[in-house]
Order: sequence, then C-alpha cells, then structure tokens
Amino acid sequence: DGFILSTGPGRFRFSHDRIQQAAGLLLPPQNAMETWLAVARVLVRDFAAAEVSLFTAASHLLRPNLAPADDEERLSWVRLLHQAAQVSRKSAAPLATLAYANGALGFVEPLADEMRNVQRELMLLAGEACYLAGRSTEAITRLTGLFDSGRTFLEKAPACRLLCNVMVTQGDMTGAIDLGFTALAETSAGISPDSISADM
Repeated sequence: DGFILSTGPGRFRFSHDRIQQAAGLLLPPQNAMETWLAVARVLVRDFAAAEVSLFTAASHLLRPNLAPADDEERLSWVRLLHQAAQVSRKSAAPLATLAYANGALGFVEPLADEMRNVQRELMLLAGEACYLAGRSTEAITRLTGLFDSGRTFLEKAPACRLLCNVMVTQGDMTGAIDLGFTALAETSAGISPDSISADM
C-alpha cells in the first residue's frame, strides 16, 4: 500500500528510507546479514549497469560486517565507495565523504600493497573531511599519520599541504612552520631551521 514502489519489470524499491530501515529491523537476526549482503551485491551490480544511483549502492556497503566473497568483489566495493567519497567531497558533504572513505579503507586493507595510492587518497579524503566536519584533532592525527607513512616527498606532499592548512587555522603557526621545514629537508635541498637562522 505505497510502501514498495515498482521501478521496472521485477524491480522494486521502498518508498522512503525509514520504511527500508523498518523492514531491515523486521528481518530475523540469523538471516539479516545474508539478506543485506545479497541486497548490497545486487545494488553494486545494478550500479555498474547504471540502474541505481551511486549513493544507493554505496550506502548499502557501509553496513557493518559485510564481507566480500573474493578480491575482485572487494576491489569493486572499494572503487564504488571511493567514487562516492569523491562525489561527496565535491558536494561539500564532509560527513558523507568521511563515511564512504572509511568504508572503502575498511575493505582496502587486505589489498593495501597493490592499492597504496588509492589507500593514501582515501586517507587524505578522510583527513580533510574530519577537518571540514569540525573534528580538527582527528584530522591532525590522521594527516600526521599519512605524512609520516609517506615513502617519498611526493607521497607526503598532499598530507603536508593539508596538515599545514589545518595547523594554521588552529593557530599553530610554529607547528606548520616546523612541518614545512621537515618537508623541505626531505627534498634534499638541504634547507632546515638551522640553515635559515645561520643565514640571517
């Protein structure tokens, strides 16, 4: 009676998110995870076929304890959540960006070596989203970890730039300057706070 709407031959959707949530709560606990996993798989497949929206598919992957069947499925989930985080960032939605980035990071961990660049971009998106959502301490912690784990200056540079911005807006000019010098020292330019003061 208006709770479920037809979206095409053999296809249906709930008329409102709250109705979907209520239906989810009515699932027997022993079947709930299996049902959510099946729904998530259909939505990811349908997103790939352009039949459902990005956020409809991505939001189902944020359910706790979903486990991909294999690395191929894991990779498709990471890509979808990564895309959702990027679109959310462009839409100035930091909490959504953070949710999708964290979701993707949870799935990318076993593939970390082969997906290092994606993992680092997701960590940067999450750090920026924390800052924009007013969670500056968490942003600094995440971005410092990202900066410290960089293997090269080019890997560290995006985190350094954002971390300096966060520090300056938090009034930590000394921290931002020290971080800048640390980054400069890693470029092999031989610039350090000591060499600057010696030149003055």
